[in-house]
Amino acid sequence: MAREYDYIAYIDESGDTGLKFVKPIDDKGSEWFVLAAVVVRAEHEANVPEWHAELMTKLRSPQMKHLHFRKLTDLRKTIVCQHLADLPIRCFVMASNKRNMRRYKNPFAEKKGVELVGAMPTYNWFYYWSSRILLEKVSDFVWRDAMARHEEPRKLRLEFSQNKSLRYDEIEQYLNLLRMHNVMSTQFVSHDDLRWDVMDSKQVHAFDHTQRAGLQFADAVAGAFFKACDVHDTGGYDPSYAQLLKPRMGRLPDRVDGKIAHYGVKLMPATLRKAKLHDFQEEIFRFYGYRR
Repeated sequence: MAREYDYIAYIDESGDTGLKFVKPIDDKGSEWFVLAAVVVRAEHEANVPEWHAELMTKLRSPQMKHLHFRKLTDLRKTIVCQHLADLPIRCFVMASNKRNMRRYKNPFAEKKGVELVGAMPTYNWFYYWSSRILLEKVSDFVWRDAMARHEEPRKLRLEFSQNKSLRYDEIEQYLNLLRMHNVMSTQFVSHDDLRWDVMDSKQVHAFDHTQRAGLQFADAVAGAFFKACDVHDTGGYDPSYAQLLKPRMGRLPDRVDGKIAHYGVKLMPATLRKAKLHDFQEEIFRFYGYRR
């Protein structure tokens, strides 16, 4: 029996999606929102729990059953990222510095939210916008890898880490709306888009973080990049963990000399000049190939 999908993207986040309050302008609300995906070929799906078990053995903490990156000691954070760097996975990150978006409203996106299923008070356009940016790169990688290996597109399954402030059925509806605009050539932003021939809105799922080893890996990737540029919620920045992930970051093309900046690592605002970051915040993005 043929698989319904040939790739899985495990997706988790670090930071919050709130725009009303943003540090350091306010005394609450994270300065950064990081959304990360760990992509695995379906042939390795059964290996993911084994990879997780091997990692937990390396961490030497029998009482710890689930991985929460932000709660780990510095040494264990290093061990986690070293372990991920050796796995047959690809990692993608969308890192948004929210200072430029504080109090920002998006009437267009909110209107589109109403189009999905009617009035939706839970519609979180910023999360969905962030997801779209991430999935543009993830779906492109899957399309390219499938064409190289199978000479045809193959489907991608999406597994999101559950967040109480989000409704994941809305993500399915959001993808359907984006695809409709793509077919009708009415997409508001047309310079970049998802690879729709690998996408399937029916392959959108959400699970508790503890139920999926792959989601715990995505948590680690998101947490490593959040730690690389945040100083308000993590006790000081440290880019070393995110740097360890370099062998597994998405590249265009997918080879050692491929470009990571703007692909495996996507900064928003899109350039260092526009983002107006502190020098220490730029360090991780410069490491991955960003230039002014």
